[in-house]
Amino acid sequence: MGGQAFLNKLKTQYKGKKDMTRALKDVRTKNVVTIESHRTILEAARIISEKIIGGLPVLENERAVGIIASYRNLRSASATWQIQDSMF
Repeated sequence: MGGQAFLNKLKTQYKGKKDMTRALKDVRTKNVVTIESHRTILEAARIISEKIIGGLPVLENERAVGIIASYRNLRSASATWQIQDSMF
C-alpha cells in the first residue's frame, strides 16, 4: 500500500475520532530504550526480548542513525555481527 493510500485509509477509518488529532508529544514513548551501533546483534535481540519492545533505535554519538524494527529483522543475521555492519 502506497503512502497516500495508507493516509486515505486512516482518514476514513478514524474520521472524527479524537485519538487521531492528539499531539504526538502526548502519545509518544517517554523513556526510550536505545542501543549504540557498535553493540552486537545478539545484544540487540536480548534487549528486544527482555524489554518486550517493538522497535529499538540505534545511536551513534547520541544521534539516531537507524532503528531495528523487530526481532525478525535480527533472526537472519549473525549473532556476532555488529549492528553498524548490518545497517544499510
